[in-house]
Amino acid sequence: MTRRPPATRRPLGRGEQLWWQVSQAGSANGTMVAALGGPVDPDRLVRALRQTVAQLPMLRVTVQSAPCPAFELMAEAPLPWRIVPRAHADHWRSLTEADLQNALPHDAAPLWRLTLVHGADASELLFTFHHATGDGLSGVLFFDTLLRCYSGPHAMGGRSSLPRAYDDLLGDVGALPMLRHWTRWLWGQVTRPRSVLLPGPAEPDDPGRPASTTRVLDITLEPTVVRRLLAQCKVHGESLNSLLSAALLLAARHTLDGEQALPLMLTSAINVRPLLTQPMHAEVGYYVTGIDGQYPVAPASDLWALSRAVGARTQAQFTREHVAHGLALRRLLLAVKRSGHALVDMIPQATRNSLHVTNLGRLNLPGRYGDLELRRCFHVAAVDLVRRPYICLAAVTLADALQLTFSYCAPQTPQVLVERVMHGMQHLLQRVAQDARPNSISLTNPGRKVA
Repeated sequence: MTRRPPATRRPLGRGEQLWWQVSQAGSANGTMVAALGGPVDPDRLVRALRQTVAQLPMLRVTVQSAPCPAFELMAEAPLPWRIVPRAHADHWRSLTEADLQNALPHDAAPLWRLTLVHGADASELLFTFHHATGDGLSGVLFFDTLLRCYSGPHAMGGRSSLPRAYDDLLGDVGALPMLRHWTRWLWGQVTRPRSVLLPGPAEPDDPGRPASTTRVLDITLEPTVVRRLLAQCKVHGESLNSLLSAALLLAARHTLDGEQALPLMLTSAINVRPLLTQPMHAEVGYYVTGIDGQYPVAPASDLWALSRAVGARTQAQFTREHVAHGLALRRLLLAVKRSGHALVDMIPQATRNSLHVTNLGRLNLPGRYGDLELRRCFHVAAVDLVRRPYICLAAVTLADALQLTFSYCAPQTPQVLVERVMHGMQHLLQRVAQDARPNSISLTNPGRKVA
């Protein structure tokens, strides 16, 4: 039997093509942040980075546009990294916001860069990557590999083949299931009422106003609170992801006027690896931003009832037919919008929601890598291309602490509004952690906070 040679070139999948095309007119960056305790030796870090690049093929790719967009694997790649002296504990935030805006060149390699925010006993690593090459799980694997190489000899050998696009891992869904899915989807588009969006600034758009940027706020829930949240989720038969989504919806509704139920739309990025065929590489999480739901939300809505609705909607869409539907829509977009500028101009008009959730779940990472402590590891999403009021919640659990990162589109989304949503969500989650068997939890049903 002839052994297949390693894949050193492959066409971009539909989702990868969209990101690559967008990057020709705007930023398609994503950033992962790792907060470290202990002194970081820059020379050791460079050696570890070189080993990491040798082990992970997607760090050595470039995109060749002719005859069709394709990844091409290089034997070696440069190491685009820099050191920034750490001025204060929040220095990473402004650097991350700038990194998200500073688009990686779509026609040069490599499609990533690394920043060490260097302090004496605490530092942050900012890994910024082109979204055509990976997702949040890719960033987690990058940090795990880098820190293992930093702490000592790493047994994992280098790979010389590219991970497959999820287009090639879905398999044949079947014509009849797809027909039923498209019929339901079209009926939903016709009958669904227009979603209510978050309020923006009162003043009209000014052509001289600076371009949209991504801004970042974050909170961390301590392990004692998270353990209580998980216990309550188990009692109610709901997932933590559904609870977080419901809390975001309810907190956002509290920023809108009136007491009646308003239709709010929430979209989610879901890891679809369980729906794909094997084998597949671990370098990509295969997250699909295709789960959406519209929910009637009032200030007095019950959090657990809303969580059940989100969970049911997510489960109904977690199918191979829904993933294939998303691929077909991407194919249509690429056929109609043939330039990056056309795609970027379409994003504000096509965005029908103000809220988005992506949850990396629990990271199975060690707390220590040699003499370094991994204190936090989280994803920051870029949302500036939306150019309208918009909040993206990125959630991740590490060492039983829950990191909630709120990216928002500025200046279209007022910071005071994001702070209200963030603190309202925090209050709701503290109520859940505090109440052994709550009958109803809402922002109109006050309660004590958990310290």
